[in-house]
Amino acid sequence: CAVCINYRLNLFHQSIIVILIINSAEHRITYNITIFISERALKPIGEFSDKIEEVQLQNLSDSQIEENQVKELNRLSVSYNKMLERLSEAFKIQRQFTENAAHELQTVGRDETIIVNALIDEVLADLEPLAQEKNIKLIGKYKNITMIGSDILIYRLVYNLVENAIKYNHSGGQVTVTADRKEKHVYLSVEDTGAGIPEELKERVFEPFFRVDKSRSRELGGVGLGLALVREIVRVHDGSITVKSNPSGGTIFEVVL
Repeated sequence: CAVCINYRLNLFHQSIIVILIINSAEHRITYNITIFISERALKPIGEFSDKIEEVQLQNLSDSQIEENQVKELNRLSVSYNKMLERLSEAFKIQRQFTENAAHELQTVGRDETIIVNALIDEVLADLEPLAQEKNIKLIGKYKNITMIGSDILIYRLVYNLVENAIKYNHSGGQVTVTADRKEKHVYLSVEDTGAGIPEELKERVFEPFFRVDKSRSRELGGVGLGLALVREIVRVHDGSITVKSNPSGGTIFEVVL
């Protein structure tokens, strides 16, 4: 009968509505559970990230992360803490070196009359075997120049700059040493034809133990103190040193004493 048919249709429609309501509720519950679980799971990662962002050079020892109940994060925390310990020790050694070097250099007499051109000749002669081994041409451009300072320190300054220029050059390249006097100052430059130094690293090359190309530095030897010592020698002579890119490729170190 018609009444029965209408009744069954209404019952069917109501059943559909109930099913849709149940499905919608299930989706909302599933979504809420997913959000809850995700937040709980990601909370340790968020805390880990926040802790890392707080790290500063001055607070390395205070920036270690506590052990985490999540196995993978705990392993990461341990590795992170070990890294901080190594960094802290490295910076400690760096500060100690700077303090010791400054003290030692201050005790060296700096009242000698230095014949700069003769000193450069001596450096180039001492480094000629290394230059020949690397197939590097050494060029000197200077006249008779004298200055007052520490002969042994200025020798070390020039030696380190020229040695660096030879080591980080390419076969067939050249190193040019220029010296001149203008009024009260001596202007010294060491120019190479190597790969050059990225702009953002030019100031960092004077940091103790810093190396632009770590793999090549290990191959060439040394511990990354040559340019740090150069800067300290320049400082105790009340001079300045800058790094520039060579227009024809390579690097130019310019010293004013």
